[in-house]
Amino acid sequence: MIKRMGKLKCIIIFVLLMIVSMVLLGIKSTSTDELLTTEFEVAEEISLIGSALVYNMNYNQLGLIVNSMIKSRKDIVSVTIIDDVSQGVIFSYSLNGDIKTFNGFSTGYLRGYSSPIVHEGQLIGSVNVELKPIALTSSSNYHHKTGFIIVFFLLVMMFLNLVFYALLKLSMSGSRPVPFGSKKFVYLVLSCMSGFILMTVVGGYFIIEKNRKIIEERVEIYLQETITDFGRDMERTRRTLESIYNQMTHSDEFQRVYRDLVYASYSDENVLYESNYNELLNIIARYNDFGISGDSSFLIMNVEGDVIAQQGNDLTVDDIDKTINSAFIGALSGNAEFLPPKKTVNESPPLYYADLYFSYPIWDEFGNVIGVFFSAIPKISFVYYDISQYSFGLSGELVAKNNDDYIVSNCRFPKASTLDCGYMYSNLSHERHIPEHKGHLELVEDYRGEESYIVSNWRDDFNITLISKIDSEEVLNSFYEFQRGVILILVVMSSFTIFTTMYTLFLGKEANDKLIKSNYSIIKRLGHAAEFKDNETAMHIVRMSYYAKIIATNHGCDKDWVELLFNAAPMHDIGKIGVPDYILQKPGKLTSDEWTIMRQHPEFGARIIGTQDNELLRMAHDIAIAHHEKWDGTGYPYGIKKEEIPISARIIAIADVFDALTSERIYKKAWTFEDAVMLISSESGKHFEPSLVNTFMRSLPEISDIKTQYIDKHEENIHEC
Repeated sequence: MIKRMGKLKCIIIFVLLMIVSMVLLGIKSTSTDELLTTEFEVAEEISLIGSALVYNMNYNQLGLIVNSMIKSRKDIVSVTIIDDVSQGVIFSYSLNGDIKTFNGFSTGYLRGYSSPIVHEGQLIGSVNVELKPIALTSSSNYHHKTGFIIVFFLLVMMFLNLVFYALLKLSMSGSRPVPFGSKKFVYLVLSCMSGFILMTVVGGYFIIEKNRKIIEERVEIYLQETITDFGRDMERTRRTLESIYNQMTHSDEFQRVYRDLVYASYSDENVLYESNYNELLNIIARYNDFGISGDSSFLIMNVEGDVIAQQGNDLTVDDIDKTINSAFIGALSGNAEFLPPKKTVNESPPLYYADLYFSYPIWDEFGNVIGVFFSAIPKISFVYYDISQYSFGLSGELVAKNNDDYIVSNCRFPKASTLDCGYMYSNLSHERHIPEHKGHLELVEDYRGEESYIVSNWRDDFNITLISKIDSEEVLNSFYEFQRGVILILVVMSSFTIFTTMYTLFLGKEANDKLIKSNYSIIKRLGHAAEFKDNETAMHIVRMSYYAKIIATNHGCDKDWVELLFNAAPMHDIGKIGVPDYILQKPGKLTSDEWTIMRQHPEFGARIIGTQDNELLRMAHDIAIAHHEKWDGTGYPYGIKKEEIPISARIIAIADVFDALTSERIYKKAWTFEDAVMLISSESGKHFEPSLVNTFMRSLPEISDIKTQYIDKHEENIHEC
């Protein structure tokens, strides 16, 4: 018992540890990894720290600080700091050991993100940072999910083993309600197996869906971070442009040229206007290194909204909104703002893009706004680069659409013939009235008709909706592989479980059937032994067993129960083995003492059979001890009555008496069939149960056939008690 308890405790402890491990792994697998700092944030931090050092040309101290920052991180690929005055590299780091050196500024050389270095409102340099790519999923998270699955299936297998262990113990226990090999046992095992398969399928489904949810959560974070990066870049662009235009428009030369242009515009002095216009282009050309050149499209307006100067047709006076919330009114209020993007297509080369424009107030020396400068955003790395720089993966991109859901930015997969992107819809289209509204992850069709995950964000300053998107097929590729793996495991486990369970039940039933047949054979032989001792014929056992079977069947008893009754019937007089031979074989009338001993044979039989957990032996025990009890309570050995007598014994009583009456004995002749039937009928409500007597009467044709079929071949001396 102690060993059993120790084994049970070990199993319980192991299961509890498995559950705890699964919970911990599940929690760890569902947690999102800490977001890595973006290239923009790193570049911005170096810019803030290094602005004073670059301005004071303290390059040694700058190198120490930046190197310390690099050593504390493992994701920096390269860092390059450029001095705007000398156009030279003052600091360079590369993960692969290459030294970045060049003369002059090259917009296509650096990768990653660039940020301006500004000191006291003056642009003095730039810093470029490149980080390692951020994967949508991490290997550690994969291992967590794999560990979770392994623990889950180990727990399921342990549960299955515990169930079968419990069933085995139940089948071997002394008080088992479900014997091994019985139909109930088979149904119970099949129910447990079905429950196990259902549990594994449901568990597998939840694991698959949890994995999908984790992937979608990470994708949502990544897509939202892309939009956030764009917002940070545009804010940085706004601050940088403010610094550049502040230096340019506050110069005495620009102030003079602007006043002359305003005067020439109103006085129609074309020569003066042309001279000052060319001088304005020369002033702008000095900021060529910042992307502002004589070729840039710009528009200068006075406070009344009249055009003072203009270059290019990309931005015209018709494109300027002058309503209360417009960029024009914002500039007159002293705020630098962006204009909603205008979609353009260059004829040569055929490049499709959407330009963004910037509005900046022109101040006079007294701090009054005297005009507004509209200009296309310079396309250099630390100010603004095409929106395609936010593309990621095989299909990820960032696009912008207007109020009509028409894409106004360039896209990664434009229509080849028109370089057009078309329309794209999202639920945020109906909520654009909410400033800076951030959408959640959606699964929609993109402008190509491909199913894509998107996150939308309404930008009130641009009057557009930004959409960060990626094809669902690319996102869910690993999920589908994971799903197929889990399904394969479930199929293999379920198939193995079904096969082994059915094969085990088959072998168990085969062995159990052999055991039952062996038990039945032994019981019949013991019954014959008792009858032979009492000088009754062997056919008596056969006939009365069939009589009992017929009565029980016609009475509506369960088929399996009837079979048990048929096989237990031969044991009804097994107790006569305990009665001395001189009493059993006495030809004359028994004395009072002898009769007392004879009446004890039901108790002897019950003690011979004993208390068993086997259904057959339990029924044989009931029959042996109660087949001489009477319906009215005048029987022996206990004088019980009516339903107190087991129904098996009540049926055997009729079958036994009827065959004894119709069989010839040494001390009597056989009764006729009709006389025996009349006696059985007359004893209804006295010796026999009335309803069983009625069933007996209905069964007479079948009983007659049995009596005719199994006739005694010779007579023997028998004494019927």
